[in-house]
Amino acid sequence: MVTTTVFKMLPDRSSTTLGEFPHIKLPSRKNLENEIANYLKKTIHQGTKPSGLIVIGEWGEGKTEIYDSYITTHTSQSNDINLVLSGRSFINSLVSNDVKSLIENTTLEAEIFLFTIIFAMRDYSRIKNLPFPELPDIQRIQKPHEFINSWLERLFNNNTDQNLIIFFDEFEDLLQEEEALKRATKGLKSVLNNAIELGENQKYQKNVHFILACSPSAYYRITKSKTEKEKYGDFSSRLIEKRFPQVPEVESLDFLNETLKACWKDEVPVPHPLISVGCLNTIARVSQGNPRKMKDLLSNVLSQSAEDGVFHQITGEKILNSLKNESVSVYGADVDALNKEFWDRLTIIIERKKDDLTLVKNLFKLISALFGELNAYPVEDLRERLNLSSIDEFIKVITSLKYLLIDNFGKEFEIYNYYKSDFESVEDLITNVFLEGMSGKLEKTESYENAIIFGKISIPKTQILAIFSYYTFDENQNVKSNCIIPDLDLLPKLLSDLKTFELNNLKRLLENHIIKEQEFYKISDTIALRLYPSPIPIGLDFIEDKELRLSVSRQIMSKLDELSREYLPEYFAKYFGEIDEYQWIIKDILNVDGIWEATMILNDKSEPFDIRFIFKSGEIDEDDFSQIYHREKPSFLLHASHLSEETVNTIDKFNQKLEIGSIIPIYMNPGDVRRLISFAFCDDKYFSSEDHREKINIEIFTAEKRIFFRDELEIQQYLADWIIQCKDVGKIIPEISFKSSSKNLYLALNYLFTGTTLLENKRQYTIAECFNAVRDDWQDGFTNWGDSGISGADWTVTPISDQLNSLVQANLIELSEDEDPQNKQVSFFLHPVFKRTVNLISNKPNIDLTELQKEFISESKTKNLFEDVFMDLLLSSGLLETNKVKEKIGRKTITTNKYSIVDLEKANNKINSELNSFVTRINNISGSDSIFQWKLTVKKYEYRLLNINSMLTKVKKFMDTVDTSVLKAKTLSSFLDDVSYSKFPQPFFEYTKCRVIKDLLPNLEFWITNLESSTKEHNKILNTLDKTVNWCDQIASEITQEASKFKIKFTSIREIRVLQESISKIANYTLIDENSISNQAKNYYFKSKNKKSGNFETYLF
Repeated sequence: MVTTTVFKMLPDRSSTTLGEFPHIKLPSRKNLENEIANYLKKTIHQGTKPSGLIVIGEWGEGKTEIYDSYITTHTSQSNDINLVLSGRSFINSLVSNDVKSLIENTTLEAEIFLFTIIFAMRDYSRIKNLPFPELPDIQRIQKPHEFINSWLERLFNNNTDQNLIIFFDEFEDLLQEEEALKRATKGLKSVLNNAIELGENQKYQKNVHFILACSPSAYYRITKSKTEKEKYGDFSSRLIEKRFPQVPEVESLDFLNETLKACWKDEVPVPHPLISVGCLNTIARVSQGNPRKMKDLLSNVLSQSAEDGVFHQITGEKILNSLKNESVSVYGADVDALNKEFWDRLTIIIERKKDDLTLVKNLFKLISALFGELNAYPVEDLRERLNLSSIDEFIKVITSLKYLLIDNFGKEFEIYNYYKSDFESVEDLITNVFLEGMSGKLEKTESYENAIIFGKISIPKTQILAIFSYYTFDENQNVKSNCIIPDLDLLPKLLSDLKTFELNNLKRLLENHIIKEQEFYKISDTIALRLYPSPIPIGLDFIEDKELRLSVSRQIMSKLDELSREYLPEYFAKYFGEIDEYQWIIKDILNVDGIWEATMILNDKSEPFDIRFIFKSGEIDEDDFSQIYHREKPSFLLHASHLSEETVNTIDKFNQKLEIGSIIPIYMNPGDVRRLISFAFCDDKYFSSEDHREKINIEIFTAEKRIFFRDELEIQQYLADWIIQCKDVGKIIPEISFKSSSKNLYLALNYLFTGTTLLENKRQYTIAECFNAVRDDWQDGFTNWGDSGISGADWTVTPISDQLNSLVQANLIELSEDEDPQNKQVSFFLHPVFKRTVNLISNKPNIDLTELQKEFISESKTKNLFEDVFMDLLLSSGLLETNKVKEKIGRKTITTNKYSIVDLEKANNKINSELNSFVTRINNISGSDSIFQWKLTVKKYEYRLLNINSMLTKVKKFMDTVDTSVLKAKTLSSFLDDVSYSKFPQPFFEYTKCRVIKDLLPNLEFWITNLESSTKEHNKILNTLDKTVNWCDQIASEITQEASKFKIKFTSIREIRVLQESISKIANYTLIDENSISNQAKNYYFKSKNKKSGNFETYLF
């Protein structure tokens, strides 16, 4: 055991930094010192009425010494007067006979307050042996106001340039007496509101000022609690509020080291009283940077190490032993300095390895250093501590400890690997890496004196210093900060607020500054927090009872992993749904086979859909996705830290199987997890309890919860990003406004798309051109009225124009600028819903509409929007085909349409085969091409004259433009997956060409069938005519022969001649030209003109 010279003195436990060792400074206090000095030198001299300042700080932070150092120093150097009282002296004064006798003569809170304060200051001064001005005769002056002004006159002696500074110490003690707190808060508020005249004609109105000192927990209770505010009034808004900053780690070490050196009168002996700086760091951490507590714990361990005039060097083991019976009082509650339950369990686990006593001995030495002396240690130093002959022996011990911790306490209980850095200091690292390399900004924020800002993320500089620092003593026995770099895979845990991109950038910048040969070890913050419980119950401000607040904090910290799994998914879903500021609705939260599920509605127009909530911590591998991923139900993945690069790569690989938008990752750092669990734990355990309900402020709970989800977790942004992502990939069917019906929207879109297809998609076409292509060039040219033909036959330009705005807003088309709607050029966007639908059907042929709709989330209340617009256009484009499948369900037989992708080449070959068949049939018609080429359709106000050969020629020429080769080099899915296709790819137009001709095939079949039957009838008639002609010729010949017998001469018989001429006309009727046919058509049209509108007749020529 190493010994050294014993100390010459011990610190005074009753003082902090400003009393006993005035040369020891805390730089972080400088701003507070300046602000108090500014108040004393400027603020109180510039006003016209009483003012007040409140300094908020914990026991031991130096509130009382504000009076001893700042106020008394100020008044000694100025003409001002200072007087002091405590919370307890105010309570005692309020119930004293002198005060009670005068209180009966007034109801004014300001008078009661000031009168009580005067007597309280007198009593306090007597106890502390401080000077105090003589009081007026209370027997002679019975009115409080007169007494107060008489006392002020004696005090100031008509000097209006003097100020009275009243220091009200330990204001928190007033919480012990409700009446005293009520009198103090209401009275002070009245005084600060100028509700009392100070001095005759307000002579001293601007000369009386207050400085209050109060603990954070008491101030919070008085000012934030609704119940307390109703009792005592809101006086805090009248006060200037100043708080003691938390002492940073390096500053705490300097403070403790300077205090230690003072104990040896700045002559630190050799060997050093401490085995390492880590001993000071443990004291600083346990004390939460509280100066008095730091001195108290240091004094304890120093006194315990001195024996018989010899000082035994302080080690981690001694620090741990000295803390076993210590407690820390911070934030209104006490907490054990050392978690004995955790420590005892750890020691028992190590002792169980009794089959290897050498290992047990070395493990205890190792935890003494790593756990008792909080710092990072070089491997070589630790090897020497354990007195091992080789690094390999040490690695065996440290590896054993690592597995022991993880196996028995959880994977978060890690020992971290660090490496020496080539940076001279952490400040150099911050400048080169965080500020210059990552473009961060060092700024003062609302929460931190210095923080590094990356966009919306701010990381306190103290956190960076803690991560990248380890400490040693320099040659002058001062604490020296050195720079180390953690294993780069630890960065997502240590800097969990940073996004993945920023973490990868940080890794890139740090990797060239690591000296791999010099390795360090340090325990994780999880171990340190468990071993040395924090008395600061973060996120539990809504629990007003300090004992319950601390109890809840302990329970949460001791069972964090277990509570995370128990509470996070369910209560995240519950609280997510309670945010009524946004449009979404979460309802029907249920546990389905161990997974929390709910129904979600995005807005008041959208259709409900199912979602899931899953919590994961640590790394995620492919096996986890079987639980996380669900094709039809998006999963909110609540991840307790940022993903490592390995996990990101795993997700990227798995994304080939996943569909974007299936997982909504919500990244939560450890603080977020604790906050959410604190809400859920209290909600579950205490809200329904009559014993505890009054101890919890529901108003604050609700507000804190809302702020957490809305502002800190930014859940709206996560959801907004997910919705954009889903829309980009077509998972969400958007709301589309339209006139009349969604069917009309489809008809207009189909008409325009078909027109562009018929014009062979060589450029952008105007609406009028699309209309004319369908209506005039094809529709009017090839079909009868009443035929199905090309969809949208009865549309005109005007009703198409009615739907244009809806199509543009839905991002289905784009129109050029032009005053005349008919001249606007149209181009078509490949809407993500089209894209996704085709991919879904490609991957799962013969899918029905119900199955297909489950794959989408609808933002629209229009139930048939997907079917009427998106599905119908794909069907009318010729891309999809339907198969009617009969299925027996119970006693009923139901016919279902199943959808598949059309094989373009097969469809093209089939259509060409049918067209060739039509040509062959036309050629085979008896009477050759001249027979019945024409079809005349007559309506009341117009007629159509069609030619079969012209029609077939045009159709075949159009079919020759179908390019099936576009799908030989690439599949349809690869066309759709190519991000360069923001508009419809060429295969869509090739499909539509086939669909247009396919739609005409029934008309062609009908026409050719009629031609065949008409030609057959025509030939029968001609045969009859031929026979009739022959009969006429025979009769004429016989008559001529008979007539010659009677020597009768005539050139012809009139009846026979007329008959022959008629037959000749009939025979030659089919040989007339197109003009003659057109004239004949007009004759028929005029003859039919008086027919009823809507009826029509068809004639073949």
